[in-house]
Amino acid sequence: VLCCVLCVHLVSERSVRCRFPLCISLCVRILSSYILDKAKRERERSPPLDKTSEMTPWRNVVVVPGNGLDDDIRHPHHWYKPLGDALVAAGLFAECRLPVPHMPDPHTARESVWVPYIEEQLIRGDYEGSVLVGHSSGAMAALRLLERLPERQHQLAGVVLLGACLTDLGNANETASGYYSRPFDWAKIRAGANWIVQLHGTDDPFIPLDGEARAVAEGLGLRGTDNYQEIEGASHFFTLEAALPQVRAVLQAKAKS
Repeated sequence: VLCCVLCVHLVSERSVRCRFPLCISLCVRILSSYILDKAKRERERSPPLDKTSEMTPWRNVVVVPGNGLDDDIRHPHHWYKPLGDALVAAGLFAECRLPVPHMPDPHTARESVWVPYIEEQLIRGDYEGSVLVGHSSGAMAALRLLERLPERQHQLAGVVLLGACLTDLGNANETASGYYSRPFDWAKIRAGANWIVQLHGTDDPFIPLDGEARAVAEGLGLRGTDNYQEIEGASHFFTLEAALPQVRAVLQAKAKS
């Protein structure tokens, strides 16, 4: 702008002959230099960006709910879609895969129905690029899925278990699900994923720590490691506020490890 003002003044005073192309070129160069210098200063003042998304090898987060969900899992009163969306927004995944509108056999959650559905409809062959987050019955389905993967030479990128248990706890519906009909093959389960993290609330009203959650952690070889966490004051992860901070922190740590 100053260049143009000076140019107009000199020409009007007949001090110089107008060199319009040269003037424009000079103004463009000065303006470009100013813009680049300003952008550099802004970058220097800005906090460093979280590079998690550039480090994670994962593509999909597969979220499997607990039993009893028989309406649309995307409804706002369920926390599963917001959790997946938040993990994608954090740069950890490109896609969240949910059972839409809900899992088949939603109340009994039979192993014979849920495990094939998870593998065929949610993982869809992308084992190495998928992290499975299983809640309650979804955690039990995850364990039985992992158990069958090694013999087919598949391995999930990772698994997060929320509210897993060892037995049917004397509940007839849980007995009918089939997950507890035989002992768990812990060696195969461990081999079915690159890593497994188990989270359990200390105030879970359904699944006690002793004999259940801790027994699962023992079988998985997680006791005494960061991969088994007892969340103080947490219940059965009924809400987004209870689940998201814990799951996101686990995944961010895994992505950077």
